[in-house]
Amino acid sequence: MLRFRGGEQRATRVELFFDLVFVFAITQLSALLISDISFSGAARVLFLLLVVWWAWIYTTWMTNWFDPVHLSVRLVLIACMLAAFLMAIAIPDAFGERAALFAGGACDAVAAWRGAFLAHGSLTEPGRSSALEITCPGMEAAMALVGAARRLGVAAKAREVRGADRVVVRDGDAIGALLTRIGAHSSVLQWEERRMRREVRATANRLANFDDANLRRSVKAAVTASARVNRALELLGDEVPDHLITAGRLRVEHEQASLEELGQLADPPMTKDAVAGRIRRLLAMADKKAKDMRVPDTASAVSEDMEEDEELVQVPAGRAH
Repeated sequence: MLRFRGGEQRATRVELFFDLVFVFAITQLSALLISDISFSGAARVLFLLLVVWWAWIYTTWMTNWFDPVHLSVRLVLIACMLAAFLMAIAIPDAFGERAALFAGGACDAVAAWRGAFLAHGSLTEPGRSSALEITCPGMEAAMALVGAARRLGVAAKAREVRGADRVVVRDGDAIGALLTRIGAHSSVLQWEERRMRREVRATANRLANFDDANLRRSVKAAVTASARVNRALELLGDEVPDHLITAGRLRVEHEQASLEELGQLADPPMTKDAVAGRIRRLLAMADKKAKDMRVPDTASAVSEDMEEDEELVQVPAGRAH
């Protein structure tokens, strides 16, 4: 299918007829310029000339690599020739009613992306670095694909990577939408399934880490509170009201229990807010007495190991949020 690089090469009749189509396009541009000899008219003709030249140069680039003698290459060249002929017909009214015929509709953008993806496309696994990439022969082709993607409502970027011009689509939703538009239904189903599986796994891991961090933090806080309550009971002795003693002893006897569990163990049962309030009043009374007696308060019962463990537990909890 590729041209033989050795020896003399001659243009085929299909290529010569293709060149005649662009000669017709040039005559259409000349007639358009004659009909409106002004700066704005010249600017419009120059813009159309660049579009026509771009279409011609990349079609000839294709035929320099692929031999039109082969049927598949010849059919592609004939399709390009017909598209160029329609574009040439639309030139006199390219900025009016025939703008869609000259520039092509969304179906042309879809066809361009489909061919580019089949020829030099790649799709990475879903994740943070997921991307749909097209390797282009030059920056002009890359910018053309970016414009075609914009017409399809997809954000794409052109960049140079290791000397190669590439068009990249990174947004997961945009990748799925583009694959659907170009007809890669099986690929988009597989890619979306892997993407969903990865998101579910990440969410599950994040929730598991969050629950584990909260559980460890609650246990460490309960152990720390138990040490302070024990010190408070030593300071107050028999000066503590019965309802505060009950809450304090529950805290000391069940170091790793939560406030809700302590409330259920009480007789009669209490809410966790009631347990927390009684423990706070108990600690406040003990700290006040310690201050009056000028002795260490309840905070002195918390060892450095407890504080370090609590700080370590708080780190993953912050990450989980």
